Amino acid sequence: MDETKTAPRFESAPARSSLPDWYPDLLDRISAHVATGHRRAVTAANKERLGSYWSIGKEILDRQQAEGWGSRVIYRLSTDLKSRFSGAKGYSPRNLKYMRTFAAAWPDPSFVQQAVLGTSSTRSRL
Repeated sequence: MDETKTAPRFESAPARSSLPDWYPDLLDRISAHVATGHRRAVTAANKERLGSYWSIGKEILDRQQAEGWGSRVIYRLSTDLKSRFSGAKGYSPRNLKYMRTFAAAWPDPSFVQQAVLGTSSTRSRL
């Protein structure tokens, strides 16, 4: 390393006692933004997951009813989904069967869409 170049230096955080009086309010306001953004992101991801799980279950249910095949196909689907989406979780045979049961229990897609959108009339039914 060239001796004329020095490694970057990063300032350390100042001591709390040396911060201005307005700093705690700024920290609280920014923390509220972070918490709200995090909560919204988690809610959006969960809504998407719910819709996706229903759609997967509906595909499985429809195909089983049309073709008459049994649960061994679910085991094959599980293996192939895990292979296709390496690192993804939630595609065990048990979970795929839960998705199928979910779609069978609520066959009306509008009900699931309302649940995903979070409308108040659906919340009371869930």
